[in-house]
Amino acid sequence: MLSVLRHDVFRLLSQLEGDGTTGNILTKNNKSFPLSTLCYLSSKHRYNINMYSVVVQAGGKSSRMGLDKSLLPLHGKPMIQIVVEKVAALGDDLIITRNDPLCYENRLARIVSDEFKNVGALAGIHAGINAAKNDLVVVVAVDMPFVSVDLFQYMKSRISPYVDVVIPVSEKGFEPFHAIYRKTSCVKAIENAIHEHKSRIISWFDDVNVLKIDKEEIDHFDPSGLAFYNVNTPEDLLFAEQVL
Repeated sequence: MLSVLRHDVFRLLSQLEGDGTTGNILTKNNKSFPLSTLCYLSSKHRYNINMYSVVVQAGGKSSRMGLDKSLLPLHGKPMIQIVVEKVAALGDDLIITRNDPLCYENRLARIVSDEFKNVGALAGIHAGINAAKNDLVVVVAVDMPFVSVDLFQYMKSRISPYVDVVIPVSEKGFEPFHAIYRKTSCVKAIENAIHEHKSRIISWFDDVNVLKIDKEEIDHFDPSGLAFYNVNTPEDLLFAEQVL
């Protein structure tokens, strides 16, 4: 079964265009523009699609699921395909972080492994941001099939030269796997945290400028409240299958 899923994800990932010709982006004045016209307007709207890399973090151990979550079928598709299809058009540089890169051979995404071992999820965030071709990096987890592109588009509109991280704050706290990071500021801060044996994902936030997206803003763009929903267990998968 997993061999079939791997074949499907390789084929479907390679077919994704990721060329920015679909979807909309929200500007600071709350006007919505098709992504295909955004480059034409780039002289007025500084932060367009060509300035973003997109990282899908797929390096978790899936211990509670018992299987590789990224390849689990959800509505007939591997979960990684669902996430990639949603976020690929947010940038022009797609990266998958994975410590066994041969699992995801495809022609579109670059596969990168952790530079720092036995550090946990923080090492995966570092690997993805550090590998990005662009300074602004969208990061999402592979087990978040309800990731909100509308919310990400709004978060893009909040970026400024003085902001290093744009991150939603839900009832559970910071949502680091539905966030935007600035490479030039964040990589060094993360490395410092790792060298100081700080493995908590947000342990380095005091060293950068963080813009928080509050609940009211989140609810406007994610009325279902599912953007940060993680598929960690078979029960979570069943719920996602019913709702998606």
